[in-house]
Amino acid sequence: MTHLLMACRTFAFALVLAGLFPSSALAADPAGQTASSEAGHQRLADLLEDDAARAALIEQLRKLGDDAGADALAAESSDPSIAARVADFSQRVAQGTVRETRNAVESVGDAWSRLLSADPQALAWLVGEFAVLVAVTLLAFRLLSIGAGFIFRALDRSAAASGGPSAIVWVRRGLAIAGTALADLATIALAGAAGYAVALFLLGTAGELRPQESLFLNAFLVVEALRAVLRLVFSRHGEHLRVLPAGSEETAYWYAWASRMVFFIGYGLLLVVPLINHFVTAELGRAVAIVIMITALLRAAVIVMQNRVRTRAALEALGERMASPFARVSLAIGARIWHVVAIIYLAAILVTSILYPEEALPFMLAASGQTIVAVVVGIALAALLTQVILRRIRIGDELRAKFPLLEARLNAYVPTALKLARFLILAVVLAFIVDAWTPFDLGAWVASDAGAGLIGRLISVALIVVLALLVWLVIASWIEFRLNPDAGAAPNPRARTLLTIFRNAVAIALVVVTSMVVLAEIGINIAPLLAGAGVLGLAIGF
Repeated sequence: MTHLLMACRTFAFALVLAGLFPSSALAADPAGQTASSEAGHQRLADLLEDDAARAALIEQLRKLGDDAGADALAAESSDPSIAARVADFSQRVAQGTVRETRNAVESVGDAWSRLLSADPQALAWLVGEFAVLVAVTLLAFRLLSIGAGFIFRALDRSAAASGGPSAIVWVRRGLAIAGTALADLATIALAGAAGYAVALFLLGTAGELRPQESLFLNAFLVVEALRAVLRLVFSRHGEHLRVLPAGSEETAYWYAWASRMVFFIGYGLLLVVPLINHFVTAELGRAVAIVIMITALLRAAVIVMQNRVRTRAALEALGERMASPFARVSLAIGARIWHVVAIIYLAAILVTSILYPEEALPFMLAASGQTIVAVVVGIALAALLTQVILRRIRIGDELRAKFPLLEARLNAYVPTALKLARFLILAVVLAFIVDAWTPFDLGAWVASDAGAGLIGRLISVALIVVLALLVWLVIASWIEFRLNPDAGAAPNPRARTLLTIFRNAVAIALVVVTSMVVLAEIGINIAPLLAGAGVLGLAIGF
């Protein structure tokens, strides 16, 4: 039936093409529709009476049917294979490279023609004013940085002070690090304000900010803010203000490399490329941007390969110090393949900068920044919690005499609490990484009913477990106090037996009740469990 319908449609289409159905005339003149139809029917009848014409028509219909079947088969197999996708990707990369090269060559000629036709005096004056703005801004930043050095040294001495409890020491150090970051950012802001003042009131038309001046000042604020983050991470303002657990030589090396890369890429993409786009051509700016990215990524690849062995040894040494088997295995695997992952990532940025510059490259840079921030913050929080939680809890001598096992019982909860805190930090960091690299929106999910409900249930379960532990701690300490002969009158054997039985009964009851409440909180129907417990109780009673 399908082939018959297809043949009928093809036959009608052939008749229209042959002029048997003057469709354009019908559409243009509805009044002549009847006469045209009769003429078409007469010509069709004459065609069918002629054996040669009828055979030619049948042959034509069969040919059209074969073509339609081939088109349908090609449409069904439109999904390309992996080899076809790789070939298409390689073709697009090659075509993109050739296209960008051709546009760059043409742009250079256009730029040279514009440069020759420009007024030399006006151009020199424009360049001179721009150089004055750059010099004033950088000089102001340098002088402010020297002045802020006194603040940094004072904060470093405050972070180095070790007097008082450990919690106070860590709080003091955290405040010193935060003060260092604020002082550094204030220095950058004041230098930028000085540059804006010069550009608005001393250069050009008063109160007017020209494009090149705005681009430089914006690039200065962004680049120096990123370098301030690097200075904070690698502790360039003081040994005791260091966030990462690394030596001075290591931090100095990585800061120098990262700072130069931020300077080169930041001013290149935020200043040089927009200036070329504005004053020359967008094609030349695009070519310069690709050259900047290729140069930076090749340099980064060289740095990665130069530090492959040293970083592997550092990761393996860090893994040996880890108490968790998962952390040890993860660091051991990461130590062996980290350079491969880094090279693949750099290659992906290079390819996307050529193929999808407007979409993929900003996405990868933003996702990379979010990932780095999430990982660094997670590591810092985990290290802070390790230093704070692993401190042994100590109680007074009088309290220890009344409750001999209380201190040991409290300290027994510390490793479990630390593991749960690390797991929570890891889950949050992974959530931010998934949010950065996938369509998953973490903020929207948290605001949704499903996300808010899940977080609420987790908090409720945590509170229930903590409350149950507190109840058990109080009851167990009270029973311990009653059984301790040093705290008062020694209990007789009967009281000792009853208190021991009561402690075991309370432990079982707490476990059962807490399990039931937790199951009910996460949405599991506990009615069958309660009914089964009742039947079991009756059976035991009889």
